[in-house]
Amino acid sequence: MRWSRVCIEAIHYILPEERVASADLEARLDPLYQRYRLNRGQIETLTGVEERRFWPEAVSLSTAAADAGRMALDSSGVSADDIGVLIYGGVCRENLEPATACAVAEQLGVGGETVVMDHANACLGVLNGIVSVANMIELGQVRAGLVVSAESAREIGESTIQRMLEENSLETWKNCLASLTGGSGATAVPHLRSRFYNSSDCAGAPLIENPWPMLAAPHTECSPNVNGAMSGLWCDIGGGGAPRFKGTFHANSWTCAGGVAHPFDHAADGSSCVPTGAQSG
Repeated sequence: MRWSRVCIEAIHYILPEERVASADLEARLDPLYQRYRLNRGQIETLTGVEERRFWPEAVSLSTAAADAGRMALDSSGVSADDIGVLIYGGVCRENLEPATACAVAEQLGVGGETVVMDHANACLGVLNGIVSVANMIELGQVRAGLVVSAESAREIGESTIQRMLEENSLETWKNCLASLTGGSGATAVPHLRSRFYNSSDCAGAPLIENPWPMLAAPHTECSPNVNGAMSGLWCDIGGGGAPRFKGTFHANSWTCAGGVAHPFDHAADGSSCVPTGAQSG
């Protein structure tokens, strides 16, 4: 794919203030490390990750993404009304449905005719969003677009540590170690048509080509867990401030509320069972 009319104004990001060292996470795994005589420092030695950032607990992903988006619009001099397409490309989402992009769009105040959607494709969601917006600009469907994302690794880290300690297995430690390397943050990438400013020049960097290389075979390396379920998602039973229960999403049901499997959209008592936390496994 080649483009001749697309500019990326900038790449904006927000990082949480809380820093969590790899050594601090490994300290919580001390019983496992002692049993298998593992030396501290495995995460940093094997991955190079010394620390990561975590949002505060129960952070709103859409708010974090909207904050990054607002920075992007302010710096590029584009108003929310100019945005013709808004895409949220994060792995973590506030709900399976509706799109987290809807909540971001509301907070940014984009127009009612704006195309709003999520792109879910693991770590490639933002990149896919950039390509989608660029195509729409190149075709003349929109003059400006915005791709946003927010990720939260706290939930994934907590559930991974809990699983490692409960299973107390070297195999589990080996298979799940990468889940302790993730960090939290938010980003926004504004796109503009090159003549948006009534000029032939890009104010930012021209986006020229995407060769779109893809290798589908290793997709199992990024599966949520060994049985294909998404575990650690929160079920909101009844809503309205009712207790939340952690659960596991299978092909057509949630396991939540005391470990009872419910249909995808209803709990045992008929109330909704909706995932409201970030995906983790």
